[in-house]
Amino acid sequence: MLGGAGRKQQRLQLERLKNEFTQGLTRFQKMQQNIREQVSINQLPSRKPAESSGFQVDDEEDRLLAEEEERRMSNLMAQQQDIEIQTEEFQERADRIEQLERDILEINEIFRDLATLVHEQGNLIDNIEDNIDRAGTQVEEGNRQLSKASHYQKKARKKMCCLLIILLVVAGVVGLIIYFSVKK
Repeated sequence: MLGGAGRKQQRLQLERLKNEFTQGLTRFQKMQQNIREQVSINQLPSRKPAESSGFQVDDEEDRLLAEEEERRMSNLMAQQQDIEIQTEEFQERADRIEQLERDILEINEIFRDLATLVHEQGNLIDNIEDNIDRAGTQVEEGNRQLSKASHYQKKARKKMCCLLIILLVVAGVVGLIIYFSVKK
């Protein structure tokens, strides 16, 4: 059975995991906001050819700007994908933490049920032990009673044998008296 210290440790661990998740989520949201700001700042306004001002636009410069803009966009897209992956990972971690919390609560309930069963069975075992002790005592008393009965039975047999011998002697004496009285 989990003691009070075990439950307190579980609560502290759960709170720590929740705080870590919240902090990670906050960092992620800040990072996402910074990237959005960078995207909005780095987007170049569409350039129109400066022919109206009388200057010829350099094709090489436009091409370099377009390549740079394309690199920035691909970097931003990669960062956005990384953010999405991190978001999914944070969500998966949050789901795992929630599942872990449910599992811990379920295990806690199982331990409580187990403790109740152990307590109930402990009472039954105590009752069985008491019954065994009483049965042992009663068997010992029964053995003593049987021993006494055997002793009394032996005494009774001896008395019966003595009475039989006395009766035979008396019958013999009476028989002899009758025999000699009739013979005379």
